[in-house]
Amino acid sequence: MNTNHQLTRLFVGLSLFIAGPTLAQQPAKKAVTTKTIIKTVPAKPAASHEGDMHIKPGGINFSKLSIEQVFEQAKQQNKPIFVEIYSPSCHVCQSFIPILSEKKVGTFYNQTFLNARLPLEEKATQAWLEKQKVYIPSLPMFLYFTPEGKIAHVGSTNPAADDVINIGTVAANPTYQGSNYAARYQNGERDPNFLIDYGYFSKITRDTTTNIRVLEDYVKQQPADFYGSQTAYLVLFKLMMDVDNPLTQHLINNIGMYKKYENPTANLPAPINLADGLIMSSLYSPRGNAYSSEKVKQVRQMMVKIGLDPRLAANRTVIPEINAYFREKTTSSAVARLDSLVEQNKLSIPEYSFIANYFNTKSPDTVDAPSLIRWIDKALAVGKPTPAQQAELQAERAEAFRRIGQKDNAKSAAQKALALAQTAKADTKRYKDLIEKMNGI
Repeated sequence: MNTNHQLTRLFVGLSLFIAGPTLAQQPAKKAVTTKTIIKTVPAKPAASHEGDMHIKPGGINFSKLSIEQVFEQAKQQNKPIFVEIYSPSCHVCQSFIPILSEKKVGTFYNQTFLNARLPLEEKATQAWLEKQKVYIPSLPMFLYFTPEGKIAHVGSTNPAADDVINIGTVAANPTYQGSNYAARYQNGERDPNFLIDYGYFSKITRDTTTNIRVLEDYVKQQPADFYGSQTAYLVLFKLMMDVDNPLTQHLINNIGMYKKYENPTANLPAPINLADGLIMSSLYSPRGNAYSSEKVKQVRQMMVKIGLDPRLAANRTVIPEINAYFREKTTSSAVARLDSLVEQNKLSIPEYSFIANYFNTKSPDTVDAPSLIRWIDKALAVGKPTPAQQAELQAERAEAFRRIGQKDNAKSAAQKALALAQTAKADTKRYKDLIEKMNGI
């Protein structure tokens, strides 16, 4: 195993946060090469105006059509699509403008792809990326799609014409593009450099399950001295999505060992921030949504272990822990958890409203209702809510009474909610509907 090769691979385009196209990705053609450049792009003052982002004539011809129209055109022409995600205020993006304006780059991309550019700041771009299920960790990000609109390849590279052409060549080759990684993996390919590429592709395409499996395979191959190394830190930063991976656990248990790799200039975060991000992303991932209450408690202890205040860690994990208790049909434990939160923290009125609504809508039984009413009464007594806020709390109070069969109290609370909403000159439809609901029980 060539650890230096892996380190170089992860360092390519470090200021872009990610590796560019690599040997494991590339077709065996002499015309397609990877330059392993171990350096960062010098920082430049960020510009905030679009003028710096214009591609000169002769370079890549980016379509003026909407992204939806570009995809429709690609289907009609049976031509793959290249999409650059950028920001006018990104100095790295600015460093690519002369490259994307070069004639040989333009000739290759205009012949091979339909081309589009989307600024990340725009809500329409973010909505489109969400629809495509694409995660953007850094800029500029190059995305490649089949004529049918399916993602084929992703990545970033260095601001050099040959490198930009190289990643496009890989992306246009069905054998080597990212969409074929699954087949190569299924056929038994386990080269560590390939696993780095596949791990990255799965992270960008939000395929958490694949990312976890691939990174488990990668870490299993590593020698003992891999842990605590610079390569390990880059893998954690660029690729990892799993808090249970042995490498992530090593980071959590040995934060100080990784401190030397913090590098703000190269955008490498402090170990505590990296570990915290991995913990939180795992906790709120689809996998984390199925954690047991015991597992959530373990995650909370991980937060404390990396240096977070225990109270902050407890507050961060309260909803996942309550959800776990609901799944386990142990509502009394969820109530005890919230009692602890209410006692130890000065909650705002919106937080009380959120908690009340959460229990009213998600609790699997009625065990929580008496405590819920008690929490609301506390908010009404000491929180100094506005009439509109009182209306919301009384509405949740009515719902709690309804759940435990206290009809008169439910109707009374609903009437109070409506009167308060009228005083606040708020929309009363919800409260009128609530009274009808309570009259029907």
